[in-house]
Amino acid sequence: MMFDIGFSELLIFSALALIILGPEKLPQAARTAGQWYAKFRRTVANLQHDIETELDLAETRKQLQAELAKIRQTEAQIQQQMQALHGNLQQMQQQAAQNKTTYLPADVSQMANVPLAGRWFVIGDAEKMRRLPPAPRLPNLRADPLLNQVLLTNQSSLVDQNHLNKNHLNQDKPNQNNINQNDPKK
Repeated sequence: MMFDIGFSELLIFSALALIILGPEKLPQAARTAGQWYAKFRRTVANLQHDIETELDLAETRKQLQAELAKIRQTEAQIQQQMQALHGNLQQMQQQAAQNKTTYLPADVSQMANVPLAGRWFVIGDAEKMRRLPPAPRLPNLRADPLLNQVLLTNQSSLVDQNHLNKNHLNQDKPNQNNINQNDPKK
């Protein structure tokens, strides 16, 4: 906050203060004037801060009230829709009760051909996404003989090796029947 004071006016003001107060009281008067000026500036700054805070608070309060009004309006719409659905449900239940007592379908096979679309138990897209993925495709060894030829030869060589290992183990073991026959205890 500047008062429109130039250097010449400031020089005249300080000369008058020196003449009126004298050289002994001038430093103390300048110190006191500086303290008052600092208090004045702090007070103005505090007032500005308080005013800005109140304005922000008022603006926030208006936004909050607008949001509450929207929420209340949405709640009222939902209540109306719920009441309409409840009324429709009661009406459908009454019609179903009347239809149940008035007639029964003569041909049940006609009802079997009615499509399931629009019924509550048909699986929706969201439910389909939650289910397990389809099983992986198994290879068709007969249709792809060239692709699986290496696999088949590897498997046959493994079978041959297992067969050889079994024969080798059987040769190393003595025959149990021969041991039992030679046993003098029996």
